[in-house]
Amino acid sequence: MSLGIFATGVSTVVLIAEGAAISLVVATAILTTLIAVYRATALWWVKLAERDEGEITASGGTVVSLLAEPDRAAQAMSTSGTLLVTVQGVVLGLVFTFNKGQPILITAKVGIGSLAFGVCAGLLLVSLCTFSLPGRRTRAVSNLLFTLAIWSLSYGLVCIAAAAIAS
Repeated sequence: MSLGIFATGVSTVVLIAEGAAISLVVATAILTTLIAVYRATALWWVKLAERDEGEITASGGTVVSLLAEPDRAAQAMSTSGTLLVTVQGVVLGLVFTFNKGQPILITAKVGIGSLAFGVCAGLLLVSLCTFSLPGRRTRAVSNLLFTLAIWSLSYGLVCIAAAAIAS
């Protein structure tokens, strides 16, 4: 995630230096912020989960981890990946449905490309997770693909919104 924040931050600076469309600069800056928010939320979630686990254990309860069983983990990732692919596909379809032959701004084109990449990453995620996630290496790859698909969806939506606002 830190690499994502760095890469999108540098990209924002490069876009400013190159005099890119302001809507594209803003969309890329928003993606940088979103990745930072996703990172902070993930860290906060882990802290909350650890506290919950401690409370449950202290009260004599049993903590059940979704990722303890490879098949359940694979099913959860496959379901999440399917949702990502579906949302991105629907947004792509809507963009082309409502375009009606008008020229597409560069920011919207970047958003469309981001959504298309996200569909491909999501399809790969779903196809790999269809069977199981037996160990930490396969879970790491699935988490990477999921993260890329989420970032692609976020960037695509923000680019399309920025293009709509700019036009």
